[in-house]
Amino acid sequence: MTTPAAGLTPRSARLFHLVLAAQTVGWVVVLAVLFTVMDVRPLDDPSFRWIVRAAGVVLFGVVAVATALVGRAVTREPDPDRWWQANGARMRMLWVIADGVSLAGVLLYLLSGVLLALLPFLAGVATLVLQRPTKVVEA
Repeated sequence: MTTPAAGLTPRSARLFHLVLAAQTVGWVVVLAVLFTVMDVRPLDDPSFRWIVRAAGVVLFGVVAVATALVGRAVTREPDPDRWWQANGARMRMLWVIADGVSLAGVLLYLLSGVLLALLPFLAGVATLVLQRPTKVVEA
């Protein structure tokens, strides 16, 4: 079995995905601890809360649209090495978007206290879980 010259291999995809997932969990813990230790209170401005709600919905939409677009663009390959060579860049893009959006959702929630702000966090985590390397090759 040959290793592709460019792109991800099944092993490097699992490692990249694991690092992103661990980074997401780590940053959530760090942000929660910092906000607790620094005793940061959510902002009480009604206009800010409205903006946070809108941002939460928009960020959720970003993850949903990215997942749908990547799902349509993915090619079917019987060999995992060839599959990752053909689709690795798309999956990396999707994982990075999901990671960034989930962190933004947590930060918005900690700043505002609006539960709707956790929607992007949940969408990002769900994408990282449902689009894991072993799952996407099987589909």
